[in-house]
Amino acid sequence: MKKMKLLLAFVAALFCGSIQAQSLSANDVMVMPGGTATLSVSVAFSQKPWSVEFNLDLPSVVSTVGTAQRGEVLTSDKHVVEQNGTKVGAYPSDYGEDVFGATSGVVAIFTLVAPPDATPGTYTGTIKNGAISDLDGNNYNCPDATFTITIPGPTGINSVGGDNAAKEVYNLNGQRVEGKSLSKGVYVVNGKKVTVK
Repeated sequence: MKKMKLLLAFVAALFCGSIQAQSLSANDVMVMPGGTATLSVSVAFSQKPWSVEFNLDLPSVVSTVGTAQRGEVLTSDKHVVEQNGTKVGAYPSDYGEDVFGATSGVVAIFTLVAPPDATPGTYTGTIKNGAISDLDGNNYNCPDATFTITIPGPTGINSVGGDNAAKEVYNLNGQRVEGKSLSKGVYVVNGKKVTVK
C-alpha cells in the first residue's frame, strides 16, 4: 500500500508540473593543434528558462578565446552571457521578466583553442554545477554532462604521387580526356604541359 501511495504521489506531481525535466549539454569537438573550434552549450527545460548557470571544466590541452557568445535561445536584446573564469551565466541584464525564447537550444557559444604543440588524443570536458531558474525564482539543478574534445595527430602521409598515381589528363579546352592512348597534341597531365608527337 505504501508503494502505491508513493507511485500515486509521483504521478500526481508529474501531471501537476512540479517535477521539472532539465539538462545542459555540449557538442563534441575536434581542435587541430594550433587551431580553433566552436563549442556550443545547450539547455533543455520543460518551460522557457529565466536564467542558466554552469561551470565549464576544460582539459588543460585547450582553453577558451575571448568571452562566451549568446546562443539562439537568448532572443531578447536584454539577455547576456557572462563568463568569469570557468563560471558562466545567461540571464536578463536588467533582471526583468524576459524569459528565453525557447525551452531548448543553444544558450552559449565558446571558441576553443589548442596550442601548436598540443598532445594528440581524446579528452573529456564537463559541464558542472548546472542550474536553471524559472521566472518564479525556482532553481533546478542539472546533472553534470560530459563532452569529448579530440586533438588529432599527424596522418603519416608525407607525400602524394609516385609511379602508380592516377593521372588526370585534360585537353587545352579544359576537358578531361579518358583512355590510355592520346592522339597528337598538347595536354595537361597532373598539372603539367605535355606534348604528344
